[in-house]
Amino acid sequence: MPKRKHSEATPDLSWVEDHVAAASIAYKKENFNDAADKVKLDQAWQFYKSIEGQRGVKLKIWISPNNGNVLVSFRGTSSAKEMKLDAMVGSEIFRNAKGENVGYVYKGFGVGWDDIKSQLEDELKILKQTGYIPDGSVLQFSGHSLGGSLAEIASTYFSDVYPQVMVTETSIGAPSSGDAHFGDYSRSRPNLQRTRIVAPGDPIANTKLPGMDFVEKQNVINFMSKNKKGP
Repeated sequence: MPKRKHSEATPDLSWVEDHVAAASIAYKKENFNDAADKVKLDQAWQFYKSIEGQRGVKLKIWISPNNGNVLVSFRGTSSAKEMKLDAMVGSEIFRNAKGENVGYVYKGFGVGWDDIKSQLEDELKILKQTGYIPDGSVLQFSGHSLGGSLAEIASTYFSDVYPQVMVTETSIGAPSSGDAHFGDYSRSRPNLQRTRIVAPGDPIANTKLPGMDFVEKQNVINFMSKNKKGP
């Protein structure tokens, strides 16, 4: 994996290590890595806040005073409420920042996104007003499983809200999040870079939910084993 370039605004796969570390921390009560974690969050990040919706969706936010970058990581399924979201079969309209219907997402993910969106949007506005997310910075999203699908939805939405920043997103072991229209719209965002991490045989990441055709095919990291990455 390339050396991380925390101070640089131009995204590449060097961001993935921080995204993986944040997705792991999103499950914990603590806000930073412990000694047992193999992948650790860069020490330049400062924890900002946790947010939890009524539907059980939870995320954590970190900030970088050095450059104004912000990192948001969604927790994967960890509660009965989140299991209910996973089990909501069907589709939900995805509306962009202008309120336009640009596709559909899996119903449970859409319900979870609607539950947390306004809180997250308000927090990012506050950060913007206090000097974070300046033009040319990087707004970052990550998550594992359910959290990865929510990160895909959030990054697509906020790439329109903040067109003057680069938006990066890493989903780890996440199922397909939306239909072909959502996928086409997401891929058309000029300031959005996505990365998808999967493993052969992973029952979650390799599941295509009914009607959900959006699967990121660029910047895909396939972990073939503990020591070898696929093409």
